[in-house]
Amino acid sequence: MGITPELEEEYNKTGYSVRSKTYYHITEKFPKITSSMISDTISKVSYEISPNNCNAFEITFESILKDIFHG
Repeated sequence: MGITPELEEEYNKTGYSVRSKTYYHITEKFPKITSSMISDTISKVSYEISPNNCNAFEITFESILKDIFHG
């Protein structure tokens, strides 16, 4: 579908750049909601993770690569 040619210039004015990246080790203790926590009578659930409260799970990109290549 896309955008109309009249609006294309407006979209070209917007740009983004990555200022930083943070990686997390997702373990059993990482904050989550699982289906076993929720009654079958509830049909839709959503939540947001607050990165500021997940410092204990932060890892480096290098440790991710090490784990991938050296198991």
